[in-house]
Order: sequence, then C-alpha cells, then structure tokens
Amino acid sequence: MGRGIAASGDVETANRKENIGATGKCSDFHAPHFHYLSQLPSLLEVSKRIIVKAHISTVLDKIGTSKDKREWTLSVRINDGTGYLDCQLSHHILESAIGPVRETIRKSNSNLTQRKIIIQKMKNFGDYLSSVNGIMELDLSAPAGPTLTNIRQPTSTDITLFRQCLAQR
Repeated sequence: MGRGIAASGDVETANRKENIGATGKCSDFHAPHFHYLSQLPSLLEVSKRIIVKAHISTVLDKIGTSKDKREWTLSVRINDGTGYLDCQLSHHILESAIGPVRETIRKSNSNLTQRKIIIQKMKNFGDYLSSVNGIMELDLSAPAGPTLTNIRQPTSTDITLFRQCLAQR
C-alpha cells in the first residue's frame, strides 16, 4: 500500500436514494457500491470513482491556494474503521464554504471587517470538518491524487435498506 493508505476489512452499502430501485431488494441496493477503504488497493485497478461511508479524522494542513491562486487546497485524512486515506478536498467543496479564492483574498486585503468575516468562515469550516461523518465520493484518478468530491449525510432510506440487506445475508 502507498503512503496515506491503510486498510483491514470489507462491506457494501448504497449510493443515493434515486439510484436505489423501487423494490428495495439488496440487488437494487448494491447498484453503485459503497466500499470500505480496506478495499482500496484492489479498487485502484478497476475504479476511478468510489463511494465510502467515512469520517474526516485529521486535517493534514492549513487551507491554502493553488500556485495560480485560482483554487483552494486542503488535505485531509478520512477513516471508515477499516482503514484510512489521505486525500484532497475538492475545490468546489472548499469554495462553497469559504467563497471564490480571488474575491476572498481581495476582500481580506481590503478591510479588517472583511478579514474577520473570512477568518470566521474558515474557523466554522474547520469546526464542520471535525464533525463530518457521511457518505463521501472519491475521485481516485484526479491529478492531485485521491480527491474528495462530495460529502452528504446518509438518508433514512440508506440506513433502512442497509439494515434490510444485512438481515438478508
């Protein structure tokens, strides 16, 4: 295993409510798979995108910007109980929380009030990251390495169908 990857288990669950068939059967439930991070070494050969149920266990650096100052950057470690993976948060996740890079930098340089607002947004985002526990979509083929492209909370449908499938095994 490469740096930033550790593993030790296996399971499947659901992706999204709209992707689950109307019958509620496990065959519908498994359409796009949830994967455990322990499966990552074998998945790297066949999948470009995977979905995991995990939490952000560690923020690995400070929020920064790309060299061209067009995108935010931040590395995190996600963990699902079977392993962990160091990855980048996508620019889109960061921008939705903090704002566009150039505009944010311009505002922070323009006056003290704006700077305080931006610092508070970054603090709030840091607090949010420490409590993230949800369904995460990862792009394993991104140029910067594994990238967390979407985070969402499991729905009651996800949980109900997962329980049904476990009961059928």
